[in-house]
Amino acid sequence: MAAAPVQSAPARTIVLSIELPEETYRVYQSQARALGLTTEAAIVARLRSCWSHDDGRSLYFNDERRRELEKLLGRNFPSGGHVVEFLRRANTIKLDGKPVHIKPDLLQKIKYAAGRKPLEDAIEEIVTRALQGYLGG
Repeated sequence: MAAAPVQSAPARTIVLSIELPEETYRVYQSQARALGLTTEAAIVARLRSCWSHDDGRSLYFNDERRRELEKLLGRNFPSGGHVVEFLRRANTIKLDGKPVHIKPDLLQKIKYAAGRKPLEDAIEEIVTRALQGYLGG
């Protein structure tokens, strides 16, 4: 016998009245028109997409900066979490299957020192020399 679908309670809404500087409202109004929304719907959509940005230091990119970031990294990202994951993978190597994070500035120095040598070969050589120096032999 199949389980009945779980019914969730309808979302409650709260009517809120806020004061915005006219310039801020006009920006949302312009964005709303471009999206075919009401100004209020555009503001609600923005609030919904940003509700978890709570530390006061969240990174926000306007469209121009986002396009620049995507051009620099060579791909499009649907969210900030995807950017973080991309950078984590780009700055991680595996040693015996274990991920090891290398700080970006150190990775740049390794790439510079490697010259035309493949990065993996350069890292292997550096790690081997460092371990021999550390352990002797």
